[in-house]
Amino acid sequence: MYLAPDPHGNPLEVMGEFDEDGVLWVIHAMALRRRYERLYMEVHGHR
Repeated sequence: MYLAPDPHGNPLEVMGEFDEDGVLWVIHAMALRRRYERLYMEVHGHR
C-alpha cells in the first residue's frame, strides 16, 4: 500500500504490485481513511 496525493493534492490510499519486469500496477485507489492520516502527515507533512 502507498499513501500519496492525487494530481490535485487529495490524499489517497493506493494498492499496487510490481510485476516481474519491475512495472508497478495500481489495482485499487481510494480516499485516505482516518486510520492512516497520522502516517500520511508524517510522510507528506500535510493532509
